[in-house]
Amino acid sequence: MTTQEIRIAVAELCGWRQTGAQCEPGQNEVKHFSRNYGIAREQRLLEYELPNYPESLDACREFEGTLRDDNSLTGKVAYCNILMRVCGTYQGCVTSTALQRCEAYLKMNNKWKD
Repeated sequence: MTTQEIRIAVAELCGWRQTGAQCEPGQNEVKHFSRNYGIAREQRLLEYELPNYPESLDACREFEGTLRDDNSLTGKVAYCNILMRVCGTYQGCVTSTALQRCEAYLKMNNKWKD
């Protein structure tokens, strides 16, 4: 997968949706995403540029924070097991890159494309 595809796939799993806005020629398509925020009975649709998940460990905290604390298929244990396979060693998980974490998260959700 390209960096752009990874960025969009992770964003969609985190709740981001494409707004349907047309990109100008040469414009970066990741700017046309939005997120619903419930604010006092009112749904506001805000447009943002997507976080750069494949290059930022800080951005990865968004999806890592959604992992459950149990032993389910969407839990931290499953994520760590997949991350260990991506990194090659258990110690590699501690020093894994943002790209490796994205790959593990997408594999855990069956969204990774080889």
